Amino acid sequence: SSSSSSSSSSSTSTSSMSMLGHLQHMSIAIKIAPIWFLSNYCYNTSLNHTSIASSTVLASTGSLFTFLFAVFCGEERFNQSKCIGVLLCVLGGISTAFGDASEEGEEEEDGNFGPTEKIMGDTAGLLSAIGYGAYTVLIKAKCPSSESRYSMQLLFGYIGLFNMVFLIPAFFLVDWTVVNLTWVVLGMIVMKGLLDNVLSDYLWARAVVLTSATVATVGLGLTIPLAFATDLTMGNLNTDVAGVWGNVFGALSVLIGFVLVNVGSADERHEHHG
Repeated sequence: SSSSSSSSSSSTSTSSMSMLGHLQHMSIAIKIAPIWFLSNYCYNTSLNHTSIASSTVLASTGSLFTFLFAVFCGEERFNQSKCIGVLLCVLGGISTAFGDASEEGEEEEDGNFGPTEKIMGDTAGLLSAIGYGAYTVLIKAKCPSSESRYSMQLLFGYIGLFNMVFLIPAFFLVDWTVVNLTWVVLGMIVMKGLLDNVLSDYLWARAVVLTSATVATVGLGLTIPLAFATDLTMGNLNTDVAGVWGNVFGALSVLIGFVLVNVGSADERHEHHG
């Protein structure tokens, strides 16, 4: 009797830990696909209708929305270290954006955009950051923590398939009414999608599942200190004094913020196992 109950519980445990099938992958993908597309669409729209500084500042708030959504959904706990770390990362993005803008000149940055267009661009940038936080937490919530139970390649394949199928009418509508796409332009779009969206999003999504939504999102902000180190090495630093200090402050803020978020996550894991 005890052996039968043991084998029964063992089989139940095995089935619950089994590999997700195609239908389960599709179920996760169809929830993520629309938010993923709208977030990327809004971000690219914001680049067309507002300054790069504004767009960068709004994009940097994505880590804040990710943290808030993760706490609200119960995926992460609120603690002081993570909160301060996220705010420092946002502050670092803002400082870097305005440091770069000081060198380029405000006229050059904002001269081509009217007030209405700026509002539209800033709104699109904010919606992009909110959408980014939403689908980041959704990936963490829906994907099993063990990579042996699902295929990230298959998941992203279905996300791409659903977007392609549902957006083909929009593609032809744009081609006929707005601009005629040539094979060269189409090839460049495909290459950008493969190298920029597919590869980077695949690696980032794995980081989300292996660590946490907040850690992975804040980790993307490390491009700021890395870019600063590259400029320093190649002698391409901002010549404006305010711009230099803005970039230095931004890089240090992101680095310290990343460390604090990881410390907060480690404390959270210790509390959970304790």
